[in-house]
Amino acid sequence: MVLYTALYSAQNIQTALFEIGGYPSLGFYSNAVAYMGQGLGSIASVHLTQRHADSKIMACASILSLPFLLTMLLPAYRSVHLTETHWWYSEPFAYSLLLATSLLNGLGQGLSQPSAGHYISECASERSKGLYYSIFWSFYMGSQLIGSLIAAFVTFDQRYLVLIMCLLAAAAIALFFGLRPPPRKKVVKSRLSLQQSCLAMARLTVDSRFRLLVPQLLWTGVSISYFSGLLLTLLTLSTPSLRDALLAHAAFGLGEILGGLLIGFVVDKLGSKRAILLNLSLLLSTFGLTTGYLTMLRFNALAIFMCLLWGMQDSGVNTQVQEMLGFEFESATTLHFAVYNLCQCLACFAFQLVQVGLAGHYLVYTVCLGGLGLLANGTAYFFEFKREHPHACMKWVFPRFLIII
Repeated sequence: MVLYTALYSAQNIQTALFEIGGYPSLGFYSNAVAYMGQGLGSIASVHLTQRHADSKIMACASILSLPFLLTMLLPAYRSVHLTETHWWYSEPFAYSLLLATSLLNGLGQGLSQPSAGHYISECASERSKGLYYSIFWSFYMGSQLIGSLIAAFVTFDQRYLVLIMCLLAAAAIALFFGLRPPPRKKVVKSRLSLQQSCLAMARLTVDSRFRLLVPQLLWTGVSISYFSGLLLTLLTLSTPSLRDALLAHAAFGLGEILGGLLIGFVVDKLGSKRAILLNLSLLLSTFGLTTGYLTMLRFNALAIFMCLLWGMQDSGVNTQVQEMLGFEFESATTLHFAVYNLCQCLACFAFQLVQVGLAGHYLVYTVCLGGLGLLANGTAYFFEFKREHPHACMKWVFPRFLIII
């Protein structure tokens, strides 16, 4: 939570900050490059976790986030010195430096996130999987709430915000090195080369059971591209105050907490099938509210509820996906979470680039994305769970419902 309070608050404001600092579209490119690096890191994580503990990988990988946060000082200082012509403010230098550190940051997250997913699966049991993953996700994405509030109250000078985030990241790195392996941690004896790890990931992707999850895994990346690159931009369309927009965006972090806990409860008490149906309902509500907001473009309670629902649907899908990866396969390893992270990153990278060229057509883009989200998340309903079976009526009705759409 401490690390991602720093990272996600920086990620959420970077598009606006880069625009103010005179670097248009750099925020979208930075996010895209970060997720490309995260995808590459995911591939390497399968190879490294065979030789090192998950806790050690998370600790070492977190160090790579610090250069990205430090280089955020460049646009922050440029925003208050717009008339300066120093070479370090030039676009070629700024773009090169920030994209390079974004790639490093992505590599670090690509290494640590699959390890984190596997770490939680070894801490939890079959009966507590929903609880553990919901708590993990609530703390992880609850950082959005804290980060948005911090950003809202230091908007008078973005330099202070970046410095605060650097200090938070440094504290988080120190905490990570105190993380111990789970009591039930097992030493993996097999050794795969990097090439063999890539082949294993490819084979898993086309596995008959796993491939039903692939559209949903890709959707998690599409969701990230929207809330990290576009949601704050949409809020600023209806209010000139960045502080008001950030305060409304804090509801997104609250939604991440509530959605994760809600889905965790549903998974443990009612089953994953019902969790999928709840996620589809949240998704439909989210895009319905977002469409309404874009139609009116007024900064009111609707904007706050829109952000809240975006957080709930995002955490709901990710919590449910992670518990499936951790417990629905015979031997859940870092490999499963690495494929999840890779799919997520590829989709986020592609859609960040799409958003660069939207040219204000946000309403059409949002409506199309909503339809895509329903299709992508609906396929997971037909996944063969260990302890659950599709209801005959839903198995018959749902494919026809998709065809109608």
